[in-house]
Amino acid sequence: MIGSVTETSPGPRRPHHAEASPPSGIHSTPGQGTRFVMRLPLTVAIINGLLVAAGDERYVVPMEAVEECVDFRTAHAHGGETGVLNLRGKPVPYAHLGHALGRASPHSDRACAMILRHAQHRVGLVVDSLDGDCQAVIKPLAGLLADLPGIAGSTILGTGRVALILDVPQLVELIAKESS
Repeated sequence: MIGSVTETSPGPRRPHHAEASPPSGIHSTPGQGTRFVMRLPLTVAIINGLLVAAGDERYVVPMEAVEECVDFRTAHAHGGETGVLNLRGKPVPYAHLGHALGRASPHSDRACAMILRHAQHRVGLVVDSLDGDCQAVIKPLAGLLADLPGIAGSTILGTGRVALILDVPQLVELIAKESS
């Protein structure tokens, strides 16, 4: 009978979150089809991101926070490592990514300003290059790396290289605070 519950004898106790779902694997029922079940740890999350470079390092910026990207040379910037962009007549505070993360890095002649938005703040984050979009599996940082300012986690790129995932809310707050 579909939808009925059958009481069974108690067996080995499984964790609470596992009780309602079948174990991983392939489950076939003749005449009804096959079901593939894959159980993932709760800590696994996949985000759509924009892969960017600052110096020799690669970073992933969550795509949901990126409003637009503009050529930094033509954005009428006033300042150095930090400053203000004139974006269509509106002032937008900016910072170079290396500076925001507390790392020195040389700047590219082809730098781009990513306009990021979080809550009511809108800021520019200047990177050396935009390297395309990606889907990133978020791996949490542990130990001494867990509290890096501006970093939310890490991911392994298709090349096998590790890229850090930026903590956009923290960076936006930092850049907005520096400009005020």
